[in-house]
Amino acid sequence: MKKVLILLLTAISLFLLASCSDKDKGAEALIAYNNDKWVPINKSKNEKMDELKSKLSKLENEEKNQKATILLEQEIIPLLDEIQQELKDVQPNHKNVKKLNKLEIEAEEVLKSQMKDVAAYYKGENVTEQDIHKGNKKIKETFQEVIDYRFKLIDDYNLEYVEDDESLGNLRHLKRKEE
Repeated sequence: MKKVLILLLTAISLFLLASCSDKDKGAEALIAYNNDKWVPINKSKNEKMDELKSKLSKLENEEKNQKATILLEQEIIPLLDEIQQELKDVQPNHKNVKKLNKLEIEAEEVLKSQMKDVAAYYKGENVTEQDIHKGNKKIKETFQEVIDYRFKLIDDYNLEYVEDDESLGNLRHLKRKEE
């Protein structure tokens, strides 16, 4: 009976050590992904997109649909392709971070698809205003799914955002919570 009890306790101890080790690996993988890949990719995207969104908004207000279509097709959509490829090139080494990256790629695909629909709308193709509204709603839902999963991982791994780097805009690096 003692041998069975010792084996059971040993197995439980090994399981607990393995789960702690996996949690540490997950935390480190998420911190590395966020700080070294996701933040730089999104900082670059935000900087480039801010200018392009401003141009697009001006063209929309002036009802210059042909020029807006050109901007979408020649600058915005290629930029979104580039961002999506950068995310695809990231090779996370932890299953939860892989899932997060996959969700990011899917969200970027939804955004890119919507931009294609907006260009088609401006060209007078078979895309309605209602389609555009539905697409905008889908973008919000898809990116919210990414945000929710990101916050779940941050909570699971006991991490927090670094609050002192204003050069990143609304993006933040991650770190372990100080106990």
